[in-house]
Amino acid sequence: MVNMKNKLFGKIKINDFIFRCGDLNVSHQSIDLANPKTNTKTAGFTKEEREDFSKILADGFIDSCKSFLHHHHHFLQEFIQSI
Repeated sequence: MVNMKNKLFGKIKINDFIFRCGDLNVSHQSIDLANPKTNTKTAGFTKEEREDFSKILADGFIDSCKSFLHHHHHFLQEFIQSI
């Protein structure tokens, strides 16, 4: 992920926007999993993956899914209850 950062930031200008689209398959925080204590060595929730994801966010990228869910939490709760 560091290599990606160097490639991207070496070519952009200050006011450029960068969009990284896709599913990184990382559960960044414990709240993202139903059973975080039993999943610490599971792909998508390893310490290394979570640290790398934290670095991406520290570089100024936004987790749009979590941002959306944070602002629309009540819709998510209604969805979960309907299942």
